[in-house]
Amino acid sequence: MDYTNYNTDFRKHKHLNDFERHSIQIRLTEGWSPYKIAKSLDRAQNTILNEIRKGTVSQLKHGKKIELYFSDAGKSIYEKNRRNCGPKFRRLICSDFIDYVCEKIKNDSWSVDACVGEAKLNSKFHRS
Repeated sequence: MDYTNYNTDFRKHKHLNDFERHSIQIRLTEGWSPYKIAKSLDRAQNTILNEIRKGTVSQLKHGKKIELYFSDAGKSIYEKNRRNCGPKFRRLICSDFIDYVCEKIKNDSWSVDACVGEAKLNSKFHRS
């Protein structure tokens, strides 16, 4: 059976690279539509629209405010978002409980099991 729409080079869930961002910038200055840019790069139209939205910068030109897309601006926002994504450190989430356990072990000579049991019994901390 033949599949007419089968394409081995499909790029779903892949990030834009610097070359593609630069291509978007050049083609926008040439007057291409986002749809046409998406087709030429073999990407989804929403991917291109989101990238244009992220990399668009306001500038003053001859006293008028204009919006221009810059690939460097899009890349810097992408890198900032990538640094902030992902799960937070577990230590930050349960730091109150860890401080409580450390205090009980140092000052009262409790075991870790005793600290956990007492915290559960009295519902001192919210479990995450």
